[in-house]
Amino acid sequence: MELEIVKSTDGKLIDRNGKEVIIPRKWSFFPAGDAGVTRAITKQKNYIRVKELRGRRAISKGIWAPEELIQEAKQRMTKVRSSDIYRKQKLQREMRRDQIQEAFIESLEHAIRDRLSFHNCYKELEESLAKAIVDHSSPIGSGTVSRSSRLSIETKAEKAINGWVRHHLTPYEQLKIARTKGARRLARKMMIDKGNEVLVVYRKGQECPNPCPIHKSLNSLSRKCTK
Repeated sequence: MELEIVKSTDGKLIDRNGKEVIIPRKWSFFPAGDAGVTRAITKQKNYIRVKELRGRRAISKGIWAPEELIQEAKQRMTKVRSSDIYRKQKLQREMRRDQIQEAFIESLEHAIRDRLSFHNCYKELEESLAKAIVDHSSPIGSGTVSRSSRLSIETKAEKAINGWVRHHLTPYEQLKIARTKGARRLARKMMIDKGNEVLVVYRKGQECPNPCPIHKSLNSLSRKCTK
C-alpha cells in the first residue's frame, strides 16, 4: 500500500484526497535515508509510504510498517553489511561513482567554458569562474539543475551559469518577490538578463568595471571557504 500524505497542523496524517490516514496499532515510522532497510521492509508489501507534497514535488519522508517487520529488516541489513562481500561491493560502487563524478565535472567545466566564451584577455578569469560554477553545481546530492539526468551537458552548463550569475552578480538575493504565480520566474529572468549584460563585457574583451564584479564575487567566496 502506498499513500501520499501531508501532516496537518494538529499532527494527523492526511492523504492527498483530504482523508485522514489511520495507522494500525504496533506500527512504527521508519524515516527515509536508509535505502537498504527501506527495500527490505517494502518487499513485504505491508506498509504505508509517506510523501510530503511541496508544490509539484513529492518529498519522501519515510514509511509506516509493523514494528516487528522494521526490526527484522534492520537486523537483516546489519548482517549483510558486516560481510566481506558487501564491503568489497560497496568499495567498488564508490570507486565507480567517483570515476563517473570526475568525468562529469570535467565535461561540465568544459561545457561551461564553451558557454562563457570570454575574450582571450579574460581567459584566466574564465577558468576561475568556470571552476567556481562547477564547485557550486556539481556535488552529488546538491539538488541543482545541472545534476538532472534528463538534460544535455550544454543545457546543464547554461543553467549552472545562469544560477551562479543570478546569485553572485545581481541583486537577486535582496529582491522581495511577491508570492504570486509567475513572479519568481519573472524575477529570475530579469536577473539572468542583467547578469548576461555583465558577461558581455568579458566576452567582447571590453574594459571591465573597477572593481571587477566577477573577481569581487570569487574573492568573497574564497574568504568564506577559508573561515
